[in-house]
Amino acid sequence: MGGVHAAASESSAPLLGDGGLPRPPPARHALTSECIRSRSVLLRTRHGAAWGASTSACTRVAILNLVVATAGGIGMVTLPGSFAQVGWLEAVLLLVFSTCAAAASLWLLDWACAALDGRSDEVEEEATASYAALVAHTLGPWGSTTLEALTLTYCVGQVVSYLGAIGAQTTSLLSLAGLHHLANAQVLPAAAALMGTMALLPEAGAMRFAGALGTACMLYIVLAVVFGDGVRAIERGGICSLAAASADDGAMAFSPSLPTMLRNAPIFLFAMNASVTFVPIRHQQRKGLADCMLPPSSATAAMKEKKKGEESRKVIALALLASAGFYLACAGVAYWAYCAQVPENVVDAWPLTWVPGVMARGFLALELLAAGAGIYVPLGRASAWHLVRGVGERVAAGGVARAAVTAAIVAAGCGGSLALGGALALPLAVTSALCVSAQMFVLPGLSAAALLRAGRRRGKGKKGRVAAAVAFACFGAALGLLSLAALFGLIQGD
Repeated sequence: MGGVHAAASESSAPLLGDGGLPRPPPARHALTSECIRSRSVLLRTRHGAAWGASTSACTRVAILNLVVATAGGIGMVTLPGSFAQVGWLEAVLLLVFSTCAAAASLWLLDWACAALDGRSDEVEEEATASYAALVAHTLGPWGSTTLEALTLTYCVGQVVSYLGAIGAQTTSLLSLAGLHHLANAQVLPAAAALMGTMALLPEAGAMRFAGALGTACMLYIVLAVVFGDGVRAIERGGICSLAAASADDGAMAFSPSLPTMLRNAPIFLFAMNASVTFVPIRHQQRKGLADCMLPPSSATAAMKEKKKGEESRKVIALALLASAGFYLACAGVAYWAYCAQVPENVVDAWPLTWVPGVMARGFLALELLAAGAGIYVPLGRASAWHLVRGVGERVAAGGVARAAVTAAIVAAGCGGSLALGGALALPLAVTSALCVSAQMFVLPGLSAAALLRAGRRRGKGKKGRVAAAVAFACFGAALGLLSLAALFGLIQGD
């Protein structure tokens, strides 16, 4: 596999194959793709005669996987705080915009994969198995390297946020035991050491376990918000009834300024981002649909492909609508109860005397610890390895090198969290503005444009479709840059 590294270092231009498409590296993104596949495909279908399922069963599994991957993360506890920052109506509009942007991104990715699905070449088939493989196939070595760098940055940002939240919740829980003298800065290094140790366990089962645990914990938090805060707010008189008395903290419809909106928009995009996870979920669904359609029926191959396309679009629509509904239920009820006083982490609104809230704090700390150790540290470790050794190189399964990279990622996360005072929303917003904008807009748009340019079909609409794909990528890049400028104080107006 050393040839992959050599090819990537000799030229940044895509290696062209048949039809003018960039030829991918000889080896796939070994562990990075498997990391994402393990995180995304939580529920698995059985193929062949033993499965005997209908197409609707395969589609239901894909929808559930995509909902879990989209709405089962930390966005569920941070989005209510963004609602409080921008106002209820602007928040709803941002959620609608983010859902539409996610749908457009997934549609582009589905189209790009469908353009490659019909090819018999084994390399072409592998290109649709993961987001990384698709980017490698369409954009070549520079696309692969860019994606690995973005993935590493994203993972370090997640570790920064997770450690800050773990430290804050652990400090609060320890105070119940009379350990009031412990500060977040003292607890956080211990949490980082524990996360680093857990991250050295084998990745194979850890990622699916972390995904399942995260889903269960976030579901509990949603239920605690809806049936805890919602019911208590009704009992106390309705809107803003759980907020501390203040004439200036009532409900508002819009944010006070454009910079406030730009600072919070990345959190909404982060919550609805499903671009990286969609490709492996789609790949599993397509394999299941192929088996469901066997033995061959009277339907033609074209009719079967049309049916597969309809099922993919159904997954996109229903999964995103369900995810947006979960977010709206949690954030909407929290805002209705607390109005502008919702904290950046919704569980911090609950007093330590409320048992369900105490349980939610513990579940959140446990889920973030498992997700950091089981998903983001291994994924960042794989990306760091590929950036140094080449995108096709196998990541070391053990030894000093693996431990050293793990320690470096956890140390960077711990240092970043200490420097930011344990902040949760800020590192999420920064990594979202930088990485999610690229994952959701830039890379899907450029990949679709590359496939359109390389297509053999010619027509009046081809240039327009290429321009639309490039415009989608440019819009995402511009939005990400503007959000970064607002987050770093370069755009004023409050």
